[in-house]
Amino acid sequence: MRAVNPPPALKLRRIGNGPRRVICIHGFPDNAATFTPIEQGLLEAGATIVTPALRGYGETGGPRFSHFRAVDLGRDILRILDELKWRDALLVGHDWGAFAGYSACALAPERIQGHIALAVPPPLHFLKGLRKGAQRRRSSYMAFFQLGRLAEAAFARKDFAAIDSLWARWSPGLQPLPEEHIARVKDTFRSGATVRSALNYYRQLLPWGPLGWLPWLQSYQLIAKPLQVPTHILHGATDGCIGPELFKEAKEDPSDRIEVHMHPSAGHFLHWEDPEWVLDHILHFMETQTRSH
Repeated sequence: MRAVNPPPALKLRRIGNGPRRVICIHGFPDNAATFTPIEQGLLEAGATIVTPALRGYGETGGPRFSHFRAVDLGRDILRILDELKWRDALLVGHDWGAFAGYSACALAPERIQGHIALAVPPPLHFLKGLRKGAQRRRSSYMAFFQLGRLAEAAFARKDFAAIDSLWARWSPGLQPLPEEHIARVKDTFRSGATVRSALNYYRQLLPWGPLGWLPWLQSYQLIAKPLQVPTHILHGATDGCIGPELFKEAKEDPSDRIEVHMHPSAGHFLHWEDPEWVLDHILHFMETQTRSH
């Protein structure tokens, strides 16, 4: 019999006890502590904040754990809601955390109050953008990540120097880099099977991954659904990971559920570069959603 791939262990950090339920989901290469710069402002606004570790990060997975498709990431968010016994929540996701948020919105829009997506356009816009030369060059690291153990070994070389390099390249205006936080991120990547898991996200994003065409097609059909959840996309003009042209296309999306806001001088890790700007947009979004209900 074929072994059943186990669901990830839920590794959740919960702070605050306010009436506003917020789930903040980190990206790559990062960990759940990445939202520290905006947490105090959210708490003062009456939020209860839950910051989960992405599946496969730290001790959430294990050697048999290997599914990192869009549908899996979205289901994890819904499992978190079930675990917390929350009817719904506002999602704030950065990078792969935004991707997970888009997927949860597609799976169960009635359970998501709204979605703040940091640094990532809707997945369909991103996948279409990969056809263009400029974005292909920015995303060349994704092709390298397909090289199995070679890529994993290279990523871990020289005390995970790749993490410093990606943060510096993707957020060129973030000077100096947040060394204490990045040190904690490196500790996360030393734990469990984090390196392999994190790279598997990229290996399963396109049909070149080990799971083949059918699982990819299922995820593609999911992310191709029109957005039914109010979504604000925040991105930086100097992002070295995802080019501003992809967000321009998202801004022109006919859906009235999407608003796109660009920071003129921030990059990919904009919640570290200008946390007040990010927080202001989140709080405005929260107030708008409260008034609309």
